Amino acid sequence: MIAVEQDADLADLRTHPDEHGLPRLRQALDLADLPVTIEFRFTATTGARVH
Repeated sequence: MIAVEQDADLADLRTHPDEHGLPRLRQALDLADLPVTIEFRFTATTGARVH
């Protein structure tokens, strides 16, 4: 899960996992491709944020 501020750039969020987390996971699993699904949930609730 990635929690962000309300003004976050959704286009940037789509590319973030593919550029930062997935290359290491693909290498560890010895996979050339690893399909990813990104689900956006919008809420008016404020609280702690993970960056």
